[in-house]
Amino acid sequence: MALVRKLALLLVPAGIGLAVTLYVNRPLEKIPFAYSSIPETLGGAESKDVPVTDLESGILLTNQIFGREYSGPSGSFFVSIVYYPNGDVNFHHPEGCTRAQGSLLLERGPIALEGGWPGSRGTYFQIRDPSGGVTHFAYAFCTPYRAIGDYIGFRKHLALTSLRRGRTACALIRISIRGDMPPQEAREKLQRFWRALSPYALKGFGGGGA
Repeated sequence: MALVRKLALLLVPAGIGLAVTLYVNRPLEKIPFAYSSIPETLGGAESKDVPVTDLESGILLTNQIFGREYSGPSGSFFVSIVYYPNGDVNFHHPEGCTRAQGSLLLERGPIALEGGWPGSRGTYFQIRDPSGGVTHFAYAFCTPYRAIGDYIGFRKHLALTSLRRGRTACALIRISIRGDMPPQEAREKLQRFWRALSPYALKGFGGGGA
């Protein structure tokens, strides 16, 4: 009996661990992002799609990349969505990418991003490129359930979501506006644009949910 109990003590935790591993890593239906859910006209701004190169797809290890530029009275906004349908992410920090291209990081901090994901916070940063132009960015790492500006916080959320629901799709959504304007003005413009965009972006995941 003592031997049986010892074997049970060894095998039960191992079995639970195996069950959790199989659940977390169970096959996920790779549903593509519904880019058609994002309107071509947004907040009074007309748009044009920006082609994605094979080099970009190769670096980011996904061919589900969306780029679109919107031009309207408030300025020209660029939208980039990098989507991973099975949770195997290869996100590159937007700040790192711009700095690798020779841009100077001028400012960085959190930004409230209300809209499709209630109570979300993203990251804002401002850069000056080698030609002297200034661009302001706001971005968030998103699942169907939350949008998070902090990468470490996002990875924790992704791990917890995997335990509760299984592997989930995720995306990096980034918006930007060019112009040498005060950071507060740029933040407000980015926040307004995010409010207009994010409900449609959330639908791209299939509607999301809490």
